[in-house]
Amino acid sequence: MSYKELKEVAFHTDPSRMIYHYAINGLLISTKVVSVQRYNGNAGFKINFKGGHVIVWKNNQVDQCNRHDSLIVDCFICFKIG
Repeated sequence: MSYKELKEVAFHTDPSRMIYHYAINGLLISTKVVSVQRYNGNAGFKINFKGGHVIVWKNNQVDQCNRHDSLIVDCFICFKIG
């Protein structure tokens, strides 16, 4: 899955149906997505959630996955952003 495909999904999915998960070293943060917007022209896009955001740059590695190992959830579609 490429950046372009993730961007397509992000901009064509109702943000209220998306959840952003961040997991590292036993820490797991899950938060509902509030909005998705273009960022810095066409160089990236921003995923906004309560309390913050994450910027996905065009050169980030993006892989489609089933779900992160730390999550016990069913995902319709899941991406790992590196």
